[in-house]
Amino acid sequence: MKEKLEKIYKNSIFLRIIGLSLNIISAILVLMGVLAIAYNDTLLVEKINFNDGQGIVAFAVLIITVILGICQICFGIKNVCGKKCFLIESIMSIAIQIVLISLGISFDIFGFGNVFLLIITIIVMIVYCIHTVLESIYGAKIKKEINHNRNYIITLIMNIISILALSSIFFIPLYTGYYNSKEVTFIIIDGLMGTNNIIQYISFIITFLVYIASVCVFLHTLKYYYWHSINFSKASKESAYINFAVAIVYFIVGNTVVFYLGTNNNYNNLETYYWIPFVILSIITLLHSFINSKNEFNEGKSEKRTLFGNNIIILVFVTLFTAVTISSLFTSLIHVESKIYNNSNISVTITGIDLLMNPSKTGSGFTVLAFVFLVIVICAIVMFIITLTATFTRSKEQKRIALATIIMNFAFIFIVGLFGKYYEITSIINIEQINELIDKMYGYKDVLSTDIGTVDSGCFYLIFIDVFFAIVLFFFKPFTKAEKDLADEINLKNDEPIKIAIAANETKSDLNEIKEDIENETNVKKTEKEEKTSDKIEEEIAEKNEDILPQVKVIPNFDACPAFTELDNKLSYYNDLLFQRKNKLFENPSLPDIVQFVVDYARESRLHLSYTPQTIAKFVAGLGATKLSILQGMSGTGKTSLPKIFLEALMGNCEIVEVESSWKDKNELIGYYNEFSKVFTPKKFTRMLYKASLNPDVITFIVLDEMNLSRIEYYFSDFLSLMENEPEKREIQLCNVTLTNDYDNEKHQYLSLIDGHTLHIPQNVWFIGTANRDESTFEISDKVYDRAATMNFNQRAPKVRNYSNPIESKYLSYDKFEKLLEKAIKEQTFDLESVSYVNDVEALLRPYNISFGNRIMNQIEEYVKIYISCFTNSKELIDEALEDILLSKVVSKLEFKAVEDKESLISSFEKLKLFKCAEFVSKLNEDL
Repeated sequence: MKEKLEKIYKNSIFLRIIGLSLNIISAILVLMGVLAIAYNDTLLVEKINFNDGQGIVAFAVLIITVILGICQICFGIKNVCGKKCFLIESIMSIAIQIVLISLGISFDIFGFGNVFLLIITIIVMIVYCIHTVLESIYGAKIKKEINHNRNYIITLIMNIISILALSSIFFIPLYTGYYNSKEVTFIIIDGLMGTNNIIQYISFIITFLVYIASVCVFLHTLKYYYWHSINFSKASKESAYINFAVAIVYFIVGNTVVFYLGTNNNYNNLETYYWIPFVILSIITLLHSFINSKNEFNEGKSEKRTLFGNNIIILVFVTLFTAVTISSLFTSLIHVESKIYNNSNISVTITGIDLLMNPSKTGSGFTVLAFVFLVIVICAIVMFIITLTATFTRSKEQKRIALATIIMNFAFIFIVGLFGKYYEITSIINIEQINELIDKMYGYKDVLSTDIGTVDSGCFYLIFIDVFFAIVLFFFKPFTKAEKDLADEINLKNDEPIKIAIAANETKSDLNEIKEDIENETNVKKTEKEEKTSDKIEEEIAEKNEDILPQVKVIPNFDACPAFTELDNKLSYYNDLLFQRKNKLFENPSLPDIVQFVVDYARESRLHLSYTPQTIAKFVAGLGATKLSILQGMSGTGKTSLPKIFLEALMGNCEIVEVESSWKDKNELIGYYNEFSKVFTPKKFTRMLYKASLNPDVITFIVLDEMNLSRIEYYFSDFLSLMENEPEKREIQLCNVTLTNDYDNEKHQYLSLIDGHTLHIPQNVWFIGTANRDESTFEISDKVYDRAATMNFNQRAPKVRNYSNPIESKYLSYDKFEKLLEKAIKEQTFDLESVSYVNDVEALLRPYNISFGNRIMNQIEEYVKIYISCFTNSKELIDEALEDILLSKVVSKLEFKAVEDKESLISSFEKLKLFKCAEFVSKLNEDL
């Protein structure tokens, strides 16, 4: 039988036929379910009448159903092509069927008979799930790792019992009791048998879907049972927890419904039986957690915890606090001593359980208190079981769960105690409410009055018991000890490789001594068998080595920077993306072509941005002159949009880093190394640098948005200094320790780090800063301006009115772009010193301590050469380019100087035909 199944499930044609068959069956059931069966034996098509709402809905259902059936057939064809999509698509079709049937019943289009066909559709889906399990057993080519010991078999049995126990929610009453002396019972399975109660019908559909989801999870778990024991342990735990979570939800729903209906005087003696599946699944979950933790330990996947003693102490305190909370139900909330009738004494005690059992007799004020008790009971029980589960599994989260449970119980007792004390203190002003409650509960009238009777509360004293337990808990300090022991355990593990290395060195020395002793002994006893003896020596040494080598500890798995690991793992994705980009290559580009293409692309983009060729040329020239550009000016002028649209057009990477006013050092930009966890957490800026190093062919802009919200020197000074170095020497040290990703008994280096701690600044990266000029920002210093290419945005761009269809992006590689810039610098003939008025400008600015440095001279020359290369009639633009760069790099420094004789300076600039500079000077100090 086994051989036949293996042969069948290794036949791919058979598997695809099965998938197609199931899809066709599902499609037929969809069509039959809505078309063939109708309410009162009337076909759906006969219901179509556009003169009423029912007919319109019937027509809509008909159209949707036909489309759904066609889609189902398409899914079947897709399945035959090997996509294996049946499970997901069938769940979608089932969900749509439920919507249609619910809609149909609401409009009397068809009846409950349709539910049966829906169930058959779901059974078909379950058949498919079983089919996938058999395929994984007999058709899988994956190496099987099976260890069916007793614990795994018990785990499987408990999973089966868990599913069966969960099914009891269909048959156990959600509530039962009396309504106007008539017995009423709400059982979910009755929704299948035909009912006019739409709530019962919808409840059945929702519960059935939840149950089917749990069954699918169980079948998924069963698949692992046959070929991978470790995965089976994990999947079975998830399955058990899901079932337990469902039981909790229905337990809460049952009690809430009973409480809500119980507040109605027409209902009495209400109760729910949903505590039965809750109790059963709680026990199964606890047993499952205990046994499953053994499975994981046996497989070596779970560390042996040394903190179990502390866990037991914590569990004891959780038990004590929970016990106090539960006892509040049976402790007197209100206790009244009074005299009635013939001066006979009467004693009345009202507890939380009394309020829960008789919510309709509580009145509006005490109804809230009864609901509080309901919440207390449910939360206390559920949290206690969750804590028990975490303890049995020796979970790392046990401490947090237990602490939350203790705090929650303390809060509940505090609330209940205050309620009781409130009614004790304010009994005089609440006489009518208390008398009304006692009258409804026990039939005694006017038990309490202003001069007769006393009121006290026992619940208030429970607060002192909880406080006592809290004080004892403080002295035991199990949570602090658990934290300390865990830290010691981590440190011990970190020290193990060092101790092992020392032991290995000592062992090596011992081996050398053993070898020397054996050789000395051999020299004394030299015989004809000297060669044989030598072999024996080597054998002894080999044996010693074999004994020692297994003792060398395996390097524990540890990732010092998960963010870098994530980027390293995307390397193949980046290569695929690069291949796609090269399919849209910018053929034979030139700087004029690039400038015009970006202008056109921006205009036709979805934002319809308006940039002139001169603006784009200035930007390109700045990129060629330095690796730092500053775009400054008023808000809304397109500063941030310019680098984004530029690289969108050329298929580069543009990343925005938002600068914050609180940044005080480079760590805010680079990231932090945590000495305790030994993990380096890079900030977005560093991640983008790292990503750029993995994509050396892609132009990358890192935009520091609003870079002068904080002083630039605080966080960016290291990078300003790096710009003075040669490109190959531009490196930034991220931390003082070596970062590695340790796995498979090896220390793996991160792909883009040097020596595990230094990141080379990729040459394909430009830093673009945007800066606003207002009172919320800092002034940009000369140190920054001298190293940057500056562009001023002083007015909003005109609105684009004539635009057409969007233009496709074109890929321009970094290498090609850099060669175009270098070519422009090399081929254009421009010498700044040959320009006559440059010396005149320097003379004009010398009284203000503004001068030209070598760095600025070089940047000006390169800027002008690249700018004029961006146009065909280049020679005519030299003066325009030169004045622009002089204004942004040199003359603009006058803004922070005291210019006394403005008129003379303006006149001098006008004589040199530097009208933009003259205009700039004329606007200086206008606000003073």
